[in-house]
Amino acid sequence: MRRAIATALTVPTLLLAACSDGDDGGTTPPPASSTSSTSDGTAVTVDPPSTDGATQTADDTAATGGPTGDATASTAAPSDGEGGEAEGGEEGQAAADVAQAFFVAYIQADPDACDLLLSFSDPSVPMADAEDDLEVCREVLPAAVSGEVDAQQVDAQEQAEILEATQIRGAAVDGDSAVVDRDNLSELLQDVLGDEVIALRKVDGTWYVDLDRSFQTTAP
Repeated sequence: MRRAIATALTVPTLLLAACSDGDDGGTTPPPASSTSSTSDGTAVTVDPPSTDGATQTADDTAATGGPTGDATASTAAPSDGEGGEAEGGEEGQAAADVAQAFFVAYIQADPDACDLLLSFSDPSVPMADAEDDLEVCREVLPAAVSGEVDAQQVDAQEQAEILEATQIRGAAVDGDSAVVDRDNLSELLQDVLGDEVIALRKVDGTWYVDLDRSFQTTAP
């Protein structure tokens, strides 16, 4: 549970970094560490991930005459290499759509983003079916996002619009599990997430983001 909450606090830093790079190519002030408390009084402090890799990638691209932060180019859907359907077919795209919907809702500090997650304490059930976890989620996630938005002085609505245009195409599906990796991401998110993956699980026919297994450098 603790890792899932810590991941929830880290996500806004990643998303804001992606949006800022795609928005104007400028430098985003480094965010401060986030500290939040759960409803049981447990303090959770998370140091934001380094964005040095993303900055270096942008610099290297500029040096070689490639794209330099153009939002339209950066948010284009990744190619599947064959011009056919997305990886994983309909199920893969359904999982990808949930991941993107979560990002868009989350960057706006919308508590309903919690409804797209699996429970912190029992990842076999949706967050909405775990009352205690849902309460913690609705308390912690919006606070974490709002804090990062205020610290970086950005327009949350504008960032959400950028993320809506940042397409995620398909996912690797294995039964009721799905993984979105860099091959499914646009350049904008590839630069920030690197080799980290987004894991999802299908419960009763619906896909949910599994924070406990997401934002790791290897497929869970």
